[in-house]
Amino acid sequence: MNKFSDEQKSASSFNILSGVRDAISIAMGQQPPTYEKALKHIKDIDSEIYNAIIKHLPGKNPSDLVTRFIDILNRFNLEELPEEYYDKLNKLLFFINSIAHGETSISVSINNIVFFSHLIK
Repeated sequence: MNKFSDEQKSASSFNILSGVRDAISIAMGQQPPTYEKALKHIKDIDSEIYNAIIKHLPGKNPSDLVTRFIDILNRFNLEELPEEYYDKLNKLLFFINSIAHGETSISVSINNIVFFSHLIK
């Protein structure tokens, strides 16, 4: 029996999660749900499968947009953002994407606005 590396398990878990998002999108005829909602859907179906997937997903995975931004910085030989910004930018992108996709359960407070405005220097 082949043993999978941690990297392969992580990649497979992410691909499973992405597949579930696509399946929900097709079944509902809507935009793909957030990764968090897809994980909740998996947990609702089978908590053992959820636990097997979640333990292999990285805790701090920069979003695609942050990854692309880092690639652009590298192409132009610009300094890469310190990692301390990754979580903050991912939070901002989560708000932007959720609102853009019609998520109505997210409230934007003055604290959020202050938090995000500190990202601009």
